[in-house]
Amino acid sequence: MNTFSQNLKPPTELILFGEVFVVLVVMLLIGMLIYRFKNGFFIPVSKPKTRLKFDITQEDLVLKYYPFYASLNIKYRLIFQDRCLRFLQSISFKSPPDFHLLPEDKLLIVASWIQVSFGFSNYKPAELKYILVFKNYFFSTITKRQHKGELNLGQGVIAFSLEDFMSDLKCHEEPNHLGFHEFSHLLHFHCMLHKSQSYAARYCIHFMYLKQYLSKNNRLQSLKEAHFFRNYAFVNEVEFMAVLMENFFTNTDSFFEHHPELFVRVQKMLGVKAKYFLTAVKT
Repeated sequence: MNTFSQNLKPPTELILFGEVFVVLVVMLLIGMLIYRFKNGFFIPVSKPKTRLKFDITQEDLVLKYYPFYASLNIKYRLIFQDRCLRFLQSISFKSPPDFHLLPEDKLLIVASWIQVSFGFSNYKPAELKYILVFKNYFFSTITKRQHKGELNLGQGVIAFSLEDFMSDLKCHEEPNHLGFHEFSHLLHFHCMLHKSQSYAARYCIHFMYLKQYLSKNNRLQSLKEAHFFRNYAFVNEVEFMAVLMENFFTNTDSFFEHHPELFVRVQKMLGVKAKYFLTAVKT
């Protein structure tokens, strides 16, 4: 009986081969996860039963003002459309009684957020309760000053001057974009509050790497003296990130050319692949 049982056992070489194969597969899977985490990628999105789609007017409007959307392939355009329309359904807009906000205004504002958060699985942050839109500059009850944009995380509101928002959207001479700027603040604080989530952890880890990079060899001061980024970027680290993200989306080629290390780090924080919108990479 013992001899028969021993004959049924696989050869030692086969056992070792099987163990080595399992170890290699596990290492490969871990390596793939680490690579994707470090290099940035579009977060897989569970496909809804029916995707919401832009009508012709909405499509033309977003194509006109958002080159990022125009550069996406059809798969990601459909995701962008669906996110925009679902976010429009879920968020409330408020404005002063004497100011009427048009549907196209709402869509353009929401498109800014969808672009900034496109590499994240969660594009409906619980912290944001409503979007407040004024005709132009408005008085802030927090700072006691006039503003064109503001995030009040305590009250769950982000506020815009529509006049300034549209001015930045239409002007491509300067890398200023009120929508990207204020929504970058929202993204930053949301990730800091939800570090246990994989997408937020990715953002926070690369933000830490970015700060470490800037802390060495007097790089932050050198950036300030170079005047590539506007002075407002150096008020604090939150404003710095917002200005970096503005440049990432509006001044892409120049940002990549002058500060590739910063550009790549921002790309990894946002989880987007530059090949979808960066001319230098496409060519």
